[in-house]
Amino acid sequence: MHLSYELKNLALKIGSQKNKEKAHYFIASFYRKKGNYKDALYNFKKALTNKSLQLNIYNNLGFIYLENYVNYDSSIYYYKKAIESYQNDSSFSKSYNNQLSIFYNVIGKSYLRSSDYKNAIISQEMALNICDTLNKEIYSNILTELGHLYSTNQNYKLASKYLEKSLSIRKKMDTSKMNTLALIAWNYSDIGYNYLRNNNTKKALKYFENAILKWDNIIQKDNTLINDVNVEKAKVYVYIGNAFKTLGK
Repeated sequence: MHLSYELKNLALKIGSQKNKEKAHYFIASFYRKKGNYKDALYNFKKALTNKSLQLNIYNNLGFIYLENYVNYDSSIYYYKKAIESYQNDSSFSKSYNNQLSIFYNVIGKSYLRSSDYKNAIISQEMALNICDTLNKEIYSNILTELGHLYSTNQNYKLASKYLEKSLSIRKKMDTSKMNTLALIAWNYSDIGYNYLRNNNTKKALKYFENAILKWDNIIQKDNTLINDVNVEKAKVYVYIGNAFKTLGK
C-alpha cells in the first residue's frame, strides 16, 4: 500500500527544514506497518542524518533486511551500527545491558541464517555475557539460541546444557500465559531433537512426549489455539516418527 500524494507532502512540510528527517521517519514507519519495505528502507535512510533517530532507524533497517529482504550482510551491518549508536549514548552501561544483549542476539540470528556458525556463537555468547539474568524471557531466549547453534555444530553435550537451562528458567516464568507454555513446549521439542541427532533415541522420545503434553495443555486452556497447536504437534510427531525409524520399529 502506498501513502497518498497529499500525505507525503504533509509529512514533508512538518515543521521547519530541520524536521524533514522526522517526516521521512514518520513516512518510513507508516510504510513498514503497511508492508511496503522498499519505500520504508528509502525513507528510513533519508532520515539517518538526524542523530536522535539513528538508533531506532538502524534497528528498523536491521530488522527489515533480516526478516523481509533476507539480506543477512546488510542486517548485520545495520545492527552493528545500532550497537555503535547505542554505545555512544551518554546513558550507556556495559554491565548487564539487556538492550545491547538483544542486538547481539539478533546479530547472532543473522549469522546463523547465513550459516556462519562461528560468528553466530561469538555473538550469542556476547549477548549472554551482558544479559541481565533476572530478565527470564531474554535470558532463556539467548540460551535457546546457543543450544540450537551447538546442536547444529554437533556439540550435543553443550547444546543440551543450554537448552536444559532455558527450560528450567521458563518453568519458573508465568505459566498462566500461553506464550510461556508454548516456549516450554518448544524447549522440550528442541531438547528431544538434540538427543535424536545424538542417537539417544529413548531420551529423545521422552522429551517429545512431554512436548505433546504441553501442547495439549495449551488446547485445554484455550481451545481457540487448536489449529496453531496442531501444526506444532505435527512437527513433533514427525520427530517421533524419525525416532521410531532409528529404533527400527
